[in-house]
Parts: sequence; structure tokens; C-alpha cells
Amino acid sequence: MINNSIDDLIFKIPDENAKGNFVKYYIKSKTNLYDAAKSIAIGQSIGNPDKRSEYENDELIEKYCAKIVSLEFDVESEGYCTIFFPDSNFNYKEDGITHFLTTVMGGQLDIDIIEKCRLESIEFSDQFKNVFSGPNLGLSDIRKLANVYDKPLFGGIIKPKIGLNHDDYVELVKIYADNGCNFIKEDEILSNQSFCRIQKRVEKIANHISNNNLNLVYAVSITCDHLYLENRIRELYNLGINGVHINIHSGFGAYKLVKDLNLPLYLHYQKSGDKLWTNPSHNFSINEEVLFEIASRCGCSTLHTGMLGGYLNSDEQSLIRTINKLVSLNSVPALSCGMHPGLIEFIVDKLEHNDWMANVGGSITSHPYGSKAGIKAMIQSINKVYGDEYYKAIETWGTKNETE
Repeated sequence: MINNSIDDLIFKIPDENAKGNFVKYYIKSKTNLYDAAKSIAIGQSIGNPDKRSEYENDELIEKYCAKIVSLEFDVESEGYCTIFFPDSNFNYKEDGITHFLTTVMGGQLDIDIIEKCRLESIEFSDQFKNVFSGPNLGLSDIRKLANVYDKPLFGGIIKPKIGLNHDDYVELVKIYADNGCNFIKEDEILSNQSFCRIQKRVEKIANHISNNNLNLVYAVSITCDHLYLENRIRELYNLGINGVHINIHSGFGAYKLVKDLNLPLYLHYQKSGDKLWTNPSHNFSINEEVLFEIASRCGCSTLHTGMLGGYLNSDEQSLIRTINKLVSLNSVPALSCGMHPGLIEFIVDKLEHNDWMANVGGSITSHPYGSKAGIKAMIQSINKVYGDEYYKAIETWGTKNETE
């Protein structure tokens, strides 16, 4: 029978034994906040926001309809709402993060009365966290591999991004690998172009790392469509590589795929492009803190989080919260976009800990004394044992402190 009192059932706060996810939104409505919240709760669970079906009985609504937990009005038409999505609505293992995101940030973008909707935070259920349990290899593992403790990790990003042929690319990688990088990442613009095929370059790089007993992570950029992704991962693993790098445009399901293959691979999350979803000036967006946590729970070992003191304008407090959350999940926050030797002390002071990675590109290869000197300057800065290379870097890029 048609239920005429859905309001009574939808505004029913789940009891302490309820199992599900609490999702907090900031909403602006053409009418009022309650109508908008109700439209999301109904429309993203059982049915049409403003039309009831003859099959929507009380039992179905009780069990499967999302519930409005709280409303915090700024004005009548705008404010925060928290909606409870029951675990019963999800098959976390098979439908995965793709279906979950479709539910919590999907159809409400099409509801005419909703002018703005920002997903601010998610309190994940235990069932969700059991399936999305974090990286197979994380912060503790990379510290053990590199034998680096009590100081930031050092990552190098290969520049130029594209254009080098196989041989020249491999020679540049060798400079990074032989001179002290704990982690090396190919740039996201490189993948499997004809001038530098993945298999050809990676086979030489993997052999060099293995033959020289180098204890580092090499993350190969494999951003591609899903039809090719699994074969590419397995091929690289068979070549002896221990890391892969995937851009956010591949989708979060790509990260979960790598985790579920259960291979001993470090997985790097590269955020370039995420402002399409996260920019708070957009009418519809997701707080980037949520995306970072989801990426970590999907299996990402290292995550490009943003930057303190560089050219990427990250919200400082949000970035610090993200870094600390990732560390708690055994992921490595990788700071890049303007990283150079003059920023290490500043960032350590800001974070008040060393559990992060300085991911460096341009200030390695553009060091006035050359790429080897650029690597030495970074290591000197991290180790606080300074030499000519460090002082030349400071002369070139300067330093930053709390008062600036």
C-alpha cells in the first residue's frame, strides 16, 4: 500500500545499534532545508523524491530508506544536514566504492530544488571499514624498506614529464635511484606513449633497481581505461616493479582493484584534476578530506595531498587534518607542487611530526648544479647536514618560516 506518512519514518534517528554511514552535507534549497534533505534521503535510497509508489510500504521504508538524522539551519533554505545510509543498501565487496559514491553523491545533483550540495564528511560504518581497510603496504612498510625513520621520506618526480626516449628516461631514473631517493614517481602525464613504452622502460629500470639492491619504491604511471588496467598491473609486477601510480581520473574503483589483486605493490594516488569535484566555490562538490580518506581506505599507500608553502594553494588546516588522518590509516602523505630544500624545516614545524614525504620534481632537475646536486640538496635539508648543494638551493629558491 502507498504510505502517506513517510515524513514520520524518514525523520527517525537510527538507534545506537543501527549499522550504516552518517553523511553530512551543506545544502542550499529553492524551498527549505527539510524538503531538500528529504529529497536526498528518499531519492538516493528507495524512490522518487516527490512521488510515492504503491510498493513503498512501511517495512521497506524502515529498512532501506535513508534517514534524516539532523538539520542545522543557517537560514530556512540553507544549512547542514546529516543523512544516515544503512549498510543494507550496499554490497561493499562487489559493487564497491563506485556504487557507494553513486549513492551518497549522485542523483541529488539532478533534483531541481537543490541549488547547492557539498558533501562535507562521512562517518563510515564498521562494515564499510572492514571492506575498505586501507593500504596493503603503507607508511610503516616504506620506512622499513628504505630504512628511514624519525625524518621525512624523500620522493623524486621524474622531469621532464614527457618527451624523453626510453634510454634517456632510464638514465635520468638511475640518477634519482642511485643518489638517495626513497620513492620515485613517474609524472601522471606519462603512461604508455609510443616514444617511451611502459614495458621497455620499466624492464630496464626494474633490472637496475634489482641488480644494485636499491631499497626504494618505483611507482610507474599506469593511468588508463579499466579494460587495460589489470593486465598492465600484472605485467609490471612480473617485471619486478613494486609500485604503481594512478591519477584520480581513473576512478576510485581503480585503486580498489589494485588492492584486491593483493600483490605486494605500493599504490600512489595522484590528485591532479580533483578540484573538479572538491572546489568549495562550486555548487556541487565533495570535501577533499573525504576523498583522501576514501582513497586511503581503497588501498592507496602514498597520496599526493597538496602542499604547504609551495605554489599549490592548499587550505592549511584542512591539509593538516588530512595528513594526520592518512598517517592514522598507515598511508603516506606526499607533499608536492613547489617542494624544495628551503621548505623542509618549515613543514616539519607546521606538522609537528615527520610522518610525510617530500615529493620533489622541478627543484631536482633545475638545480643550478644539476640533478645530482638537486637530490643532494634535498637530502641535506632532510638530514639537517648542510653542504654546497643545499646553500645553492637556498640561494635559488629561498626559505620559508612561520612569520611569512
